[in-house]
Amino acid sequence: MELTLDPLGSMSDSHAAMLAESLRMTPVDLVRLHLESDLMLSAIRTEAVRAEITWQRSLRRWYEEGRVAAESREPEVTLLIRVIEGLRRQVRAPL
Repeated sequence: MELTLDPLGSMSDSHAAMLAESLRMTPVDLVRLHLESDLMLSAIRTEAVRAEITWQRSLRRWYEEGRVAAESREPEVTLLIRVIEGLRRQVRAPL
């Protein structure tokens, strides 16, 4: 099998002929290329899955920390009562 590589496909045909290189590949070369590309794609997929798992764990941890922090706060009833009373006074006697 013979392939012609043209890295600058946007050039006119006359320029492409000057820069094109022939590459002769045997069936064994094609199989090796296929296997190597499969290995590389598998490694990329593995890293992507690891990154996704790490991200999900971080999100769960942050969510849990936030939930615990929010639940640990006791509502300040006296402050809420003062705000409501202030609003009621303002409604009764507008400024």
